[in-house]
Amino acid sequence: MRKLFKVFLALALAGTMLFVLSAQSGAVTAAQCGLSVIKKDNYTSDGKYYVAFTVTGGKPYECRSGSTFFSGKLLNASGGTVFTWSEYEVANGTTVNRNYGADWSGLATGTYTFVLRMRVYGYEWGDYGQSYNYYWELKYSYNHTKPATVNLNTPETYRSDDGTYYNKFPFAYSGAKGQTIYMEIYDANSRLVYKTNGNPCSYDASTYSLYWNGYPSSGGLKCASGNYTIKYWLGGKNPKQSTRYLNIY
Repeated sequence: MRKLFKVFLALALAGTMLFVLSAQSGAVTAAQCGLSVIKKDNYTSDGKYYVAFTVTGGKPYECRSGSTFFSGKLLNASGGTVFTWSEYEVANGTTVNRNYGADWSGLATGTYTFVLRMRVYGYEWGDYGQSYNYYWELKYSYNHTKPATVNLNTPETYRSDDGTYYNKFPFAYSGAKGQTIYMEIYDANSRLVYKTNGNPCSYDASTYSLYWNGYPSSGGLKCASGNYTIKYWLGGKNPKQSTRYLNIY
């Protein structure tokens, strides 16, 4: 559902007053400048998280024409800048859709603030040739949880105390406490020969190993050494796969 957000006040600080030559008794509103902003639903695509807006450019109300420049930045809980997006110009009366997308998957879990900064500029020819700038900022808070990850390290041949050989599959995981690692093994003909899963991970980040003694899950003769495709995932979704040569004794 789209919702029209009122744009907050224009800054009229001393530095800005160098540009705004006419006296102002109060803050200039976005409506006075013909600027409007619609924040659309956030969505994901290609592994990215987007903050989306529809912006209609305005002009200083003192001018016959002008443009709106807007940019974005993402701040962490400490106020540090994580991502930035450069200024984009929109002519007066022109409507554009702008998506601020970034890969959030590597960001730590926490609260983030997206800041949309807008600047309306115009130049009015007259006795003195006056230029005008007005500034606004919109801020939105997001609670981000870093997604859990799992990756297969190099498989090893493992010999148990009773002399039985196993293939050991060490998985490095992060953010996966309470989740389960699943594994399937396929032979060179893409036939599923073995599947298993571990217990729920006890820690947020660590290594968890699964084992295979070389026998098919359905029974029968032990498999031969060769290339096998290992599919694995957390929580029963988003499988990864890796082809490895396995020594089977």
